[in-house]
Amino acid sequence: MLKKILIFINKIAAALLLVFAATVVQAGTYGEWNSSPIGGGGYLLSTIICPSNPDIIYCNSDVGGLFRSSNGGKSWKMIHGTTSTPLYNVRSINVDPRNADIILAAVGSQYIPKRGIFRSTDGGKSWVQACKALFIGNGNLRACGQSLARDPKQPDIIYAASPVDGILVSKDNGKSWKSLNAMKGYGVADLKIDTGNPSRLWLCTKKYGIRPREANGKITLKDGFFRSDDAGKTWTKLGDKSPIEMLQAPWDSSLLYGIFDRRSISMSTDGGKTWTEINNGLKIAKAGKKVKPIYDTYYLALAGGPDFILTGSGKGSFYRLDRGSKIWKKIPCKFHQGNWFLKTLPKKWSHFGRATSSISIDPKNPKRWFFTDYYAVYQTKDAGRNWQLCIDGIEMIVIHTLVTDPSNSNRVLLGMADNAPIISNDSGNSFKQKTNGVGNTKCIAIAMSNPKIAYSTGPKNWSWTANALRISNDGGIHWKWTPSKGLGNMKSGAICTVAVSPISPSEVYVARSGPTASNKGGVYRSTDNGKTFTWDSTGFGNEKSFFRPSIWHSGRELAIGSDGNNMVAIGQGKKNVYYRTKGEEWKASGNPPSGRHYDLTADPHTPARFYLASAGSGLFRSDDGGATWKQIIKGDVVSVACDPFNTGRIAVAMNREGKVCYSQDNGDSWKELDKSLPNRHGLKLCFSGDRLLAGSDGNGVFYIELPDEK
Repeated sequence: MLKKILIFINKIAAALLLVFAATVVQAGTYGEWNSSPIGGGGYLLSTIICPSNPDIIYCNSDVGGLFRSSNGGKSWKMIHGTTSTPLYNVRSINVDPRNADIILAAVGSQYIPKRGIFRSTDGGKSWVQACKALFIGNGNLRACGQSLARDPKQPDIIYAASPVDGILVSKDNGKSWKSLNAMKGYGVADLKIDTGNPSRLWLCTKKYGIRPREANGKITLKDGFFRSDDAGKTWTKLGDKSPIEMLQAPWDSSLLYGIFDRRSISMSTDGGKTWTEINNGLKIAKAGKKVKPIYDTYYLALAGGPDFILTGSGKGSFYRLDRGSKIWKKIPCKFHQGNWFLKTLPKKWSHFGRATSSISIDPKNPKRWFFTDYYAVYQTKDAGRNWQLCIDGIEMIVIHTLVTDPSNSNRVLLGMADNAPIISNDSGNSFKQKTNGVGNTKCIAIAMSNPKIAYSTGPKNWSWTANALRISNDGGIHWKWTPSKGLGNMKSGAICTVAVSPISPSEVYVARSGPTASNKGGVYRSTDNGKTFTWDSTGFGNEKSFFRPSIWHSGRELAIGSDGNNMVAIGQGKKNVYYRTKGEEWKASGNPPSGRHYDLTADPHTPARFYLASAGSGLFRSDDGGATWKQIIKGDVVSVACDPFNTGRIAVAMNREGKVCYSQDNGDSWKELDKSLPNRHGLKLCFSGDRLLAGSDGNGVFYIELPDEK
């Protein structure tokens, strides 16, 4: 009897433990949405350890926004907002040393409209735009120093350096900003305040070109090294050659250290007028030899402890210069990455310290450091001897496509920027990579009649393009290039969409950019698994370039009806919509949907039914193979997905409105899903069982359980 009682108690305890575990808020939970733990992605630029509470750490990135850790880096939450244009492209962050919840973020890009200095007083839960100056959060100098600097003696005074708007100052802790009408048009690399004399500032700049949206064409930003001795009002040029990042010795404000040309470190003792190289102990490239971000001779980061200086190379080597010494000492280190899919790919190439962009030292514990690089954040608690990967909750992946395996609703293939396809076998709970191939997987198509066969588009050699076709014969695990004879010279074209016939896995179509003509742009068809292609665009109008050439846009431009008989083609941003029945020429739809056509899919359950997402206009449905179209939802729709296992279930993503909606009746009625999704820009959608997965334009994949409406 006692044994039975103990067994019963253990069962109750186990059940309670499961209930408790289910109620714990995970790092990747945002309302009803969950972030899939993939890890890796865009450039993590810097970490800020809060002086008032070192357990609170902020991290900014070039494309993925802002992250906050409240437990010393063990886990992170995205804090860039829940609107359709979150605070991504973050050039710099600055935290009030007295209050870890007051944050400033210098945000912007030459490509997007959202820009300026944004301020939060609640640890990133909400943000207010404090000024509209332009910062370049994703540009040539993004991994250099900072664009925000706070007065060490009067912390309510903060300076900002904008490439276009010049020097700005705030005297009320970032609430309001005033232009000083100085240093406009310079490529800002770093801004520093003299810790011994806060009226003195240094500005490091480098020349490069930008194309801001409001400008007509390219603007060339100027360069040089400058100093102000009157709190930013006037500036003196100290030299044509400038550091890309600066540091004052914490023990002596008269000692300046600077990184020059990403390849050498120098010291100044006269306020930056003259510099002397101090490279003894560092690995330095020979004069005239180019350095690259993944080289041991590439330097971007400086940090200062109470009696030492640190720098890191582009290959994960760290060096220490002790007070009074002139010789850098390499720190022998080990790194621990756990079960991270990027740790040995490709070809056992270690993704550790690649293009190290920043090093941070805990102001209360000089043995505790963080560093950031192309993919991740690492922490050491023993002064650099052991580094631990700490990216739980940081997702920085730009998703190009999500595709559900038509034979297994739990299985999803993912295509992303910078990497080969990866696979989830558990509806987005986790993703694994066992695939081979280079990055930038733009589009994936799985054969409905034989799901072992899949096709994907991407580059043959690593680049930001999609000019080659791959095939997999084992459901996306392994890939090989198809010969693709007949597509013409792909150096001048791109194939951003691939579609496979639902009834014949060897019949595959691609949309090639360029003028619509044989050996140039248009639809191409293969009946031998991509070995050879023939031009298949008879009936298209005289289009200069119908299909898009760039991978940096969402959506598919070809779709084939579920019986293989009907086909529709759109050109992203083009007015016309083309359709045809198999064996016939293409025709232009009589009433093409308005707006900018963005995404296209075929209903897997109804042969002649297609859905077209049109940015700025809405979602349209055709029930006659693309000949005519009916609007079924209004809005800025950029993505549409059909559930291959549930008839009538579709979903859309709406950019401007920041909404994700779904329908159970082919779009006759709609319901909006939870608004807590932290990045709703350029979403790509797919169903997986009773979940909807949303691939973001910089924060990986999120999933949500769909309501049970049976």
